[in-house]
Amino acid sequence: MCHSRAANFVLSTSTVQLNRGEQIARWESDGVLTMNHTASDTAQWRRELIAKAGDEKSALSMLPLVTPNDRQRPAPKDSPLLARPPEGLPRIVNPHDASASLHDRARAYLHANCSHCHMRNSGGNSAMQLAWQIAETEMDIFNVTPMHTTFGLTDVKLLAPGLPAQSLIVHRTVLRGPGQMPPVGTILPDGAGVNLLAQWIASKPESPAASKTPPP
Repeated sequence: MCHSRAANFVLSTSTVQLNRGEQIARWESDGVLTMNHTASDTAQWRRELIAKAGDEKSALSMLPLVTPNDRQRPAPKDSPLLARPPEGLPRIVNPHDASASLHDRARAYLHANCSHCHMRNSGGNSAMQLAWQIAETEMDIFNVTPMHTTFGLTDVKLLAPGLPAQSLIVHRTVLRGPGQMPPVGTILPDGAGVNLLAQWIASKPESPAASKTPPP
């Protein structure tokens, strides 16, 4: 339910979350993030030949026929798997790093815990977008009337700027039971995360944009 196509299937082990300190640069220098094309191709051919021949000995006898030899152009050298140098890759901050800005910490927390469902065409049935790179004007949460239950709260919004107690994002994060967020994998609320979101919401001007309501 979480590992969706929209979230690129794999959660948390993404560049922006793994890119801390020199971690990715170190992995690249150690060869973890490089591709040995010759070894990869040979292994693939070996698997296919064993499946076709039915035994390893016959497969190994055919392997020289399909792998590079000295009469062919040289095999490509090991190549990096990264699109650009590690220092140029995106990253999000540690939400619990007090030296980072409140904005960056809150957006990193929402990205890590919520954005894999709350994005376009993903598992969440709310229109909000909570990924770190989405502009606030495109998040569809500020002064937005909830599409579903309000849990008996009055005058509540998805995010009511300046008013954490009137923000459903905070309420659902505190709640445990039907309607809790995240919906699976937790039995206790994340106190530090709740406080972070509440501080971020409290720091917002109380009327930054016109209210939005869901379509009829």
